[in-house]
Amino acid sequence: MKTIAIVGGYQVLKGAKLTKMEDADKFKVIEAMRELRPIAEKYESDEKEAVEKLQDDKFKDMEAKADKYRQAADKTKVLTETELSEMNAYYDKFYKTVSECLEPIKEKDVKLKFGKITKEAFGKFLESNDLTLDQIMQADEILR
Repeated sequence: MKTIAIVGGYQVLKGAKLTKMEDADKFKVIEAMRELRPIAEKYESDEKEAVEKLQDDKFKDMEAKADKYRQAADKTKVLTETELSEMNAYYDKFYKTVSECLEPIKEKDVKLKFGKITKEAFGKFLESNDLTLDQIMQADEILR
C-alpha cells in the first residue's frame, strides 16, 4: 500500500469511533492504528520539513497577505484582484513544489501486517461513524 493511502486512512481511523463494533474487531482496528501511526507521523514530519525548507524570501510576505485577507470582513478592500491572483499563483506553485518533493515518499510501497476486518465488521464501523464517501473509501482500503 502506498504511504499516502496509509496517511489518509490513519487520519480517518484516528477520528473514528468503534462503539458498535465487536471487541475482537475493535482490537483489529487498534492494531492497525498502532502499525499505521509511525508511518503517518513520519510522513507528516517530512511534509512539515519540506514546507519549512522550501520557503523562499516571498513566503512570509504572502503569509501576511493571506492572514490579512482571511481576517478581513470586506475582502474586496484588502487585496486587489491582481494581488489576489498573484497570491494564489504563488501558493499554487509553492505547494506543487512541495508535492513534487514528497512524491517519492508518497508513492513508496509499504507492507502492512495487521489483520483485516470482515465486511460485516466494516458495516458496524460505518454505523459507528458519520463519514464522507472519501473517508469511507480510505477506511475501506486500510481495514478490508
